[in-house]
Amino acid sequence: MMPKKIWYVVLLLLSLSLAAAVNVSTDKTEYDTGEIVTANISSCIGTSIAKFLNPDGDLVDIKSGQGNWAAAYHTSSDSTAGKYTLSTSCSNGLAQANFCV
Repeated sequence: MMPKKIWYVVLLLLSLSLAAAVNVSTDKTEYDTGEIVTANISSCIGTSIAKFLNPDGDLVDIKSGQGNWAAAYHTSSDSTAGKYTLSTSCSNGLAQANFCV
């Protein structure tokens, strides 16, 4: 009987950790050069770091904030065309979003 109770506790803890995971999104998925990308970071506990990577995987911008916050990235700051990655790390998880320029 005891292993069954432990199993329920583990499942409960896992479901709570998934519900509290950090989320990241952009206001749209396709941008032209000269536009501003607005990234929304939510459900973060503590400080989070948002990294903008160009299609070559090079870091082109980095921002930090706390809790629910927004970061802006100007697409003219890097001339590489293609799929960019927005990677966010927080004490309660990691999240990624992609957008194209």
